[in-house]
Amino acid sequence: MLGNDDGYLNAGAGAGAGAGAGAGQDGGQGSARFRLTVPSFNGTRDNVAVVAFITRAELWVRASGSNDEEAASALIYAFSDDAEHFGQALINSEDPASRSWVALKETIRQHYLCEMTSSERKQLIMKVKQKPNQHPLDYWLALEVTLHLLDSSEFSAADRALDL
Repeated sequence: MLGNDDGYLNAGAGAGAGAGAGAGQDGGQGSARFRLTVPSFNGTRDNVAVVAFITRAELWVRASGSNDEEAASALIYAFSDDAEHFGQALINSEDPASRSWVALKETIRQHYLCEMTSSERKQLIMKVKQKPNQHPLDYWLALEVTLHLLDSSEFSAADRALDL
């Protein structure tokens, strides 16, 4: 097994890996899967945090091998603070987003991404400064993430629905 007992990165196998199946039990599927911590979202209306969550969640869905419905359920389960109320409302109203990661991703974008004024765009750019002892490549990545956020506010709903 890789990782530790909290399930952060444990090698498992088959569909039962998420439920704690041991290595070597592949349920007849024959492919190893990893048990990864589900990314959490607290419902903040900060565009950077929203885009970062959606990106982490998309990566988690791919790496975990979860199907569309399992992914939506796990991600809603991991919501905290204000997002917990948002997730509960989706479930109570039987919204399709409560049963589909693809629909949930778009619903999160619609509900939490805020329109940005040119002043806010300028403030975001001004906030990106190289920290002391920060490697230049890490700083470059921070700039790329910020530019992605600024560009994503200009994309149409159809463009945003595409895979990351």
